[in-house]
Amino acid sequence: MSRYVKHYEFSLKDDLHLRLHNEDTVDLQRWRRRSTQTLHKLMLTEQFIANRCRAEPDPTLWADVLDDYRFLSSCVERWRSSLELIIPVAASMAQLADTRKSMTEAANVRHITLIALVFVPLAHVASVFSMADGTIIRFYV
Repeated sequence: MSRYVKHYEFSLKDDLHLRLHNEDTVDLQRWRRRSTQTLHKLMLTEQFIANRCRAEPDPTLWADVLDDYRFLSSCVERWRSSLELIIPVAASMAQLADTRKSMTEAANVRHITLIALVFVPLAHVASVFSMADGTIIRFYV
């Protein structure tokens, strides 16, 4: 999970139009769900170990294992909160990339419109003046 958190943190700094797509947000949602499930499983295991610890005559045998599981739970919780924070940032960056793309397309359409504004009337005038009345006029005498 730590690798994926770092992966998405660094990938958001790179080329946005290449990196951010719907698949990334779906991936982030999947990792958020996985982290919630993992945290739940770790909590259940902690409870089992704590109950086992009380049943043992020497509770120090399980104390280290319980500390390890608590450490893992705290790490997963931190990664889960990091993923929670990355999701809205990734969504807003994807929207920014789409906005930039639409602005470039709008500029291209504007250029095409200006070209058409000039050449369509010129083409109409040229077609009007190129019409013949049916008689051939000879300038050669």
